[in-house]
Amino acid sequence: MPQTEITDIHDFAAKTRMLIKKMDELKAERDALMAEINEKNEKINELNICIAEKDEKYKILNTAKMLNITDENIEDTRKQINEMIRTVNQCITLLSEK
Repeated sequence: MPQTEITDIHDFAAKTRMLIKKMDELKAERDALMAEINEKNEKINELNICIAEKDEKYKILNTAKMLNITDENIEDTRKQINEMIRTVNQCITLLSEK
């Protein structure tokens, strides 16, 4: 076999080993990133559960507050509701005009 063919074979073998090494490094990096993604997804799920619990508590507290309205607060509440109705009517009027 001529010397150039032997050199070419050695170069090819060296490049192949380098590619295999790079592939192994990339696999390890991919595995690390996948593990990080899984951790982040678990944290997101935990936070979503926490948000749902807090939302439920908020709804309960809001309902309790509404049930605890005294005579003084009824007039204020009526004023707020009437203001909201006026705002909604204004929005409906604006949308109807378009």
